[in-house]
Formats: sequence, C-alpha cells, structure tokens
Amino acid sequence: VNNTITTVIPSAETPQVTVNCTNDPTVSIKIIKVDSLNLSKTLEGATFNLYKDEAGTQMVNTAPVGTDSNGVVVFGDLDPDTIYYYEEVTAPNGYIKVEGRHKIRTGTNGAQVEKKVSNTPLVRLEITKKDSTNSTKKLNGAKFNLYKDVNGTQSVNTTPVTTANGVAVFEGLTPGQTYYYKEVEAPV
Repeated sequence: VNNTITTVIPSAETPQVTVNCTNDPTVSIKIIKVDSLNLSKTLEGATFNLYKDEAGTQMVNTAPVGTDSNGVVVFGDLDPDTIYYYEEVTAPNGYIKVEGRHKIRTGTNGAQVEKKVSNTPLVRLEITKKDSTNSTKKLNGAKFNLYKDVNGTQSVNTTPVTTANGVAVFEGLTPGQTYYYKEVEAPV
C-alpha cells in the first residue's frame, strides 16, 4: 500500500488529470527451525506469531503459524523495510522453547528475509540398577523418583521402573539442569 498523501489540483484548463501511483512489492519473512546441535536438521511442529510491535499487541497473523516438514514457516504480504517481532509459541516436540520476542527487519523490492532459529533438544537420563555384590548383574523392578531440588520437594512427574536390563529412563529433561534421584522401591 502506498499511503503517501499526494496533492492533485484539476483545473478548467486541464479537466482530466492522470496520476501514476506506484507501490513497492510486498516482502516476506521465512523462519527456518533447526536443531542447535545439528544446524542442518530442520524441525517440524514449532509455532510462531509475528507482531508489528515489540509489546506484542499488534499481531500480524490471526493464529500461531506452524513450521512444515522442512522446518519452514513464511509470513508474507509484509511491508518493506519494516521492523517486525517474531515469537515462538510452541517448541517442536522434544525441544526447549525459545523465549521472548525477537526483532527482524524486512527487505525491499519483494525480497524474502530468512532467519534460522535453533532449539536445544531435551535430554534423557538413564539410571542402571546393579547388584551390590556382583556389578555385572543388573536388577529389574527398582523404582526411582527424580527431583529438581536436593530436598526432594520439586518432583519431576515420572517414576520409571527398571526394566529387565536394569535401566530406568527419565526423558524430556532440560540440559544443564541439576537433578537429584532417589530409589523409592527396591528391585524384585
């Protein structure tokens, strides 16, 4: 949209005035979701909002837009050379959500601006239960609780049981977070 106000004054001598009005082509923003540990691995399933303001009160899209099987989401029909703010609403399954709104400027002349946004994968913890007198013998049936604090008051909501190979698995954990575990039931 060319929203410039232009003066036109028709007169008796020139009863017909011809005005040429030009518009800059609209531009787009292409966000590509990638794994932070493998930047060539694209991620499907993230959703984004795009805003005209940093406060997030002027949303461009009507609902969160999701990345496709190639990890791509495109916001089109945008104003050229304009600052927008993108925000990740949901992370891809198995990844930590990127927090906050992030500034991005559109290009000009119909250009598409690309931005790679990386997510850190969640991690897993494996606890192996072994016999105290024979370390090669793995024990099944033991139950463990996992906590975010040393006092055991902030429980991680899973209680895995060791399998036949003696391993209990906690999945979906945040990398770098300190966890504490406690055996709550002896093996069978």
